[in-house]
Amino acid sequence: MPNFPVLSTTAARDMLQHGALLIDVRRTADFNHSHLPGSISVPFSQLPQQISRLAAPNRAILLYCAHGITSHSAALVLARLGYTRLYIVHP
Repeated sequence: MPNFPVLSTTAARDMLQHGALLIDVRRTADFNHSHLPGSISVPFSQLPQQISRLAAPNRAILLYCAHGITSHSAALVLARLGYTRLYIVHP
């Protein structure tokens, strides 16, 4: 099983400034309640259908959820789709 790097929100903010994409994979209602600055909402269930319009396979993608479980699952899905620069953001 792949081991994806875990980033702090500070490290994620730095990567965002260099072109990374921050995806919040929680439910839309959770995103609307609160989210990390610079993140976009793509619920886990929609990620496989939405990712190709959001990022090329070589773009750094930062994945966020409340506890890291869903973001890790999302990274596994994206890795199977050919995405190679995947990171988990943990507050």
